[in-house]
Amino acid sequence: MGKFEAKQRRETFDRILDLFANNAPLNEIEQVTNEFRQWCDEVYSHASIGSFLSGEFRRKLKTIPLTADNSYTRPDLNGKSVTEHLFYKFFGYTTDDYQQRNNYLPDGKKAKSEQIFNAPEIDPDAYLQITAQLLHSHQPYQLASGLIAATGCRPLEILYTGEIATEGDYQMLFAGQLKKRGGDPIFIRPVLFPAHYLVARHNFFKSLPTIASLCHWAEQQLAQGMGVEALNSALSDKRGRLIWQATSTAFDGILPPKFGDDYVNNQALRAAFGTLVVQRDLPDSSDAARIIYFAKALGHITTEYEAQIHQQDLAKLSTTIGYGTYTVSRTANIPFMSVDLPLQPLPLLPQTISQIEAFQEQHDLASADAVFEFLLDRFTKFEQSQLKKTPKKETEPIDFTRLSRDQLMNKPIPGIANEKIDRAVAAIMTYNNEVAPSNQERWAITIRAVQELTGSRHSAVKRYFESKKVAIDDHNQKFGFTHLQNRKPQRISDVIKW
Repeated sequence: MGKFEAKQRRETFDRILDLFANNAPLNEIEQVTNEFRQWCDEVYSHASIGSFLSGEFRRKLKTIPLTADNSYTRPDLNGKSVTEHLFYKFFGYTTDDYQQRNNYLPDGKKAKSEQIFNAPEIDPDAYLQITAQLLHSHQPYQLASGLIAATGCRPLEILYTGEIATEGDYQMLFAGQLKKRGGDPIFIRPVLFPAHYLVARHNFFKSLPTIASLCHWAEQQLAQGMGVEALNSALSDKRGRLIWQATSTAFDGILPPKFGDDYVNNQALRAAFGTLVVQRDLPDSSDAARIIYFAKALGHITTEYEAQIHQQDLAKLSTTIGYGTYTVSRTANIPFMSVDLPLQPLPLLPQTISQIEAFQEQHDLASADAVFEFLLDRFTKFEQSQLKKTPKKETEPIDFTRLSRDQLMNKPIPGIANEKIDRAVAAIMTYNNEVAPSNQERWAITIRAVQELTGSRHSAVKRYFESKKVAIDDHNQKFGFTHLQNRKPQRISDVIKW
């Protein structure tokens, strides 16, 4: 989601906390919280909502003392009494949901244990080849993706918090871990490419005007009193999507998405990195040694893995196991990659880079290279049109209603979104009215549901909903749908076709 949604989410949550703090009537707080949940269901996935509740929301709620006025008691999954903030009850997402979210993937079908036991195999050569290409890139977000794939660092560690230095040929000294596990550790991590090369590429990345400007902004925010967690969230909103885009584009068809994900993301890169670096460095070691080395490579254990393992270190291995979502043949020979340092490019002016990034976001292009290809194609077509002396023929308007679903999904033509959304909404209504035998199988017409069926932008679906508000509300109210109606183990796209 974009900056607007993230800002609206935080402001609404803070408003709810203010209502609690000011002892507003509980029915008023419950109504506001219910409306907030409905908005979250339209904008975010069930798993994303869980991330907010277990992250930014939970951190704030833990600072509020529980009283008789702002808490309630309920039984947990084991039958024990649990007292928690009323927000969870009004929002309709309890701490049990956190456990479900941690045990199951977003689509609710495959448990993490199944994900691990059925892990897809990585093609090491293809992975390393793509990573090498990304590391040679001068486009900042492609380079960031390559650094994640080669080091196993988190995106924000590459972007801002992380500092790396050469420790050995294929080892780096790392500081600035985002999720600090006690203190501010400085420790050695293995890497897939020569450490001196990765240090040089990271230094180059941090020197790019757009990244240097972002880091300067971050320093200003800290100096003005912004908390570290709030800053990390703001940085993720500013650049996280662009790094994810570069990753999903580069590794599409190379690295299988993790179970429950439609695209390769940066967490998948960290999982793949750990799998490859363990096979390269410890091909014949015991399973115990391999998993401890895996934890060391991802920063879950920050002491020397050869040293005595303490009980608190063993507890961290559960996090590491969650990254065991890929496999590689135990006989695979993972090479120690060798590279030559690329020539430094001529720097672009800061305003030029800003214009490229703005154009990239506006047209939803995956990289700066895609921007140049897009503009070159436009310019070529313009030149060709100027060479033709014959006047342009007026094109007849397209009748979208006569196009097939495949044509609609593959024609980026202005105005086509409404036809896709119209058909998706009609399909949901037909399914609810004529196919589904009860409300248990029916689906509410929501922005998120329609987005999943059509792939349309949130803004386009929202405009459509505003224009068809009466018809959509009438349909949802006819069946008595609530904001929890679409919380099902399967996805709507698996059930309804148009």
